[in-house]
Amino acid sequence: MEKRSFATSPPMANPLGLDARVVADGPVARMMIVTVPAGGRVPPHPSNVVVDFVVLAGAGEAIEGAARTAVGEGDVVRFQPGVAHGFEAGDGGLRLLAVKHG
Repeated sequence: MEKRSFATSPPMANPLGLDARVVADGPVARMMIVTVPAGGRVPPHPSNVVVDFVVLAGAGEAIEGAARTAVGEGDVVRFQPGVAHGFEAGDGGLRLLAVKHG
């Protein structure tokens, strides 16, 4: 058994300056905790793999192309490879568990 805490994992460098921390990394998946501050955003961008996001806390909008969907704690959103996706945080911010497959 291996126990980790995302609070003690070092933040990874990213161009948006968000608090993003890898909590597990393996040959088939990578798990990250991403914290988007109140009113902050993750601009739409594509990925070359399937990405699932679990909203751990907060609320906001998930963005896929021109579509927007309200999300809140407990919601799970999946984006397919090659599709531009992002998030906008509401007044309380967003904390997301991101799982990149493949």
